[in-house]
Amino acid sequence: VRASLATDYEGIPHQKFIVELSTGQTLLIAHNIELASPVRRLRVGETILIYGEYIWNAEGGLLHRTHDDPDFLLPHGWIRYKGRKYQ
Repeated sequence: VRASLATDYEGIPHQKFIVELSTGQTLLIAHNIELASPVRRLRVGETILIYGEYIWNAEGGLLHRTHDDPDFLLPHGWIRYKGRKYQ
């Protein structure tokens, strides 16, 4: 985890944070906290595992759909942090 950002409550609420990959690329994570629990006690410098949908952008990209898909149209996403799975 590179940075923890303020939760976005505009529209559907999303917990937002930035991660840095081993390649140096950064990704914005937009975790829907209406469909999944927020990641608790998220700390900068910690390792986190995330599975979701990647969308490219000039800043490095965005990863979202880190939760169960209520319509079962896409694979369920998730976040694993400190032994707990958030989905």
